[in-house]
Amino acid sequence: MRIILCGFGVVAQSLAKLLESRTSDLYSKYGMKPRIVGVFDSKGSAHDNSGLDLKKLISAKKEFGSVRGYNKSEKIISGLEMIENLDADVLIETTASNYKDAEPGMSHIINAMKKGLHVISVNKGPLALAFPSLMELAKYNQVLLRFSGTVGGGTPILDYAKNSLRGEKIISFQGILNGTTNYILTNMRNGLSFNDALQDEVNQFYEKGKYEPTSEDLARKKSEKDKQKQLKLLKKQRKAPSMSRIPRHNRDFYY
Repeated sequence: MRIILCGFGVVAQSLAKLLESRTSDLYSKYGMKPRIVGVFDSKGSAHDNSGLDLKKLISAKKEFGSVRGYNKSEKIISGLEMIENLDADVLIETTASNYKDAEPGMSHIINAMKKGLHVISVNKGPLALAFPSLMELAKYNQVLLRFSGTVGGGTPILDYAKNSLRGEKIISFQGILNGTTNYILTNMRNGLSFNDALQDEVNQFYEKGKYEPTSEDLARKKSEKDKQKQLKLLKKQRKAPSMSRIPRHNRDFYY
């Protein structure tokens, strides 16, 4: 199995480490030897039709901040050029989610399926904006489009519902769909303002050394903040009672 990786952030690097550590198991159980033949990030690319050295690839990303450091003598090629020119079976799309036009992930997915590649996406943007069309395109080109990694923090709830609950009619579901949102809403229920709850969440991750906000994160947080302002304005217009006047036992959140 030959794989092209679009993006090489936390998710893609974790996959590379997993493939490196499970090579023997995958071959003994399934008779396959997955090879990453091409990968690119925001600063460069690396490709090898015989398969990239994953340890070297991960080290290059860590040392140089880009997969470009894997082989600096190679010409940098884009994701679309990789899809067009490399011999591959699967495209894994992990670039940042863009909710305006879903690019560049949308073009990666569409071109890959048109060329006959199966696609796995952890990029929410293309699915949010064009899910029906993408599923139709996958069916037309007789390829698989998989996307469980885009929801529930990667929890495979979609496949579970589709395969294990076929005899059931799912009416609705409730749950914690996003860890960050849950943390913020819980703090707000305990009396913090949105701004304070958001800042507390960021501080917690900084202290643990696990999180450094990207431009996408900051844009998303700003969008959440703007929505919160709109909700507050709407409540005032409707003369709705403030949360502080509602008994605590009536202030449960469902999300």
